[in-house]
Amino acid sequence: MSITRTPIIDDDGSGTTGTVIDNAWKTEFYNQIDAALTGGGSSEVIIQTTAGVIPLTAGKSLHVIVMNNSAPVQITGTSGAGRTLGERLLFLQLSSNGSTLAHGAAGVQNFNNFIGSAPTPLAASGAAEYIISVQGWANWKLIHHDQGAPIAVPYTAGLYTAGAGGAWGVDAADVLLHSYVVRGTTMVAAINLANTTITGATNIVYAAFPFTILTSQSGVGTSSVAVGGWGVMMCTAANTSIGFNRTDFANLPASTNTAGFAHVGAWMIA
Repeated sequence: MSITRTPIIDDDGSGTTGTVIDNAWKTEFYNQIDAALTGGGSSEVIIQTTAGVIPLTAGKSLHVIVMNNSAPVQITGTSGAGRTLGERLLFLQLSSNGSTLAHGAAGVQNFNNFIGSAPTPLAASGAAEYIISVQGWANWKLIHHDQGAPIAVPYTAGLYTAGAGGAWGVDAADVLLHSYVVRGTTMVAAINLANTTITGATNIVYAAFPFTILTSQSGVGTSSVAVGGWGVMMCTAANTSIGFNRTDFANLPASTNTAGFAHVGAWMIA
């Protein structure tokens, strides 16, 4: 909707009283306001239900993507001409099914995320904000991310391994909690496993997550196979896994459907 054009009338005697003063200037001024309202100053809202590439409208300064997917999906990037410096892209996760935002996908206006070892996750109430930070660069720079609700790691037996010489058996029913929340480059990991089985001679067991955990980090957990029974365990970063060691580094005692492990802690991820 354009602004109604009304001329400036001289009523002060600087020209001839009652005549129009510089109508061309005022028309140009109105045109500039119209351009800001209908072009770079405007926004669009897109309800997204599918995976892949999202087409964006040119000339918009803000694109709000409301994720209302009925199953988990991954967004790889955007398409469309007209990306400009300062343009913003905001993802809001509405549905509880969750979505992920790929890092550095080829052939699209892709996402430059905080983490590159796995896609950036969004759960219910999650949000991610991107910006075009370099003129002429059509890729999106992540400037804010909050995953929202915790995400449970889908169970597979291969998530749970042991060090050399041993094996760790974890059934689906043993997993009381194995989830994470990612905010920026920090993952809060939560593990609670009961009635697991340890065989062989090993001093460490590992629970895996979707992200690369930076090395030289450690934390504290608890276990039924700690020194003296239920007690403190050392937790260490091991690639994409968190390891559980006894504090005396001795081998974990063999256990059949009795070994429990628990940990909640923050870990830096890449």
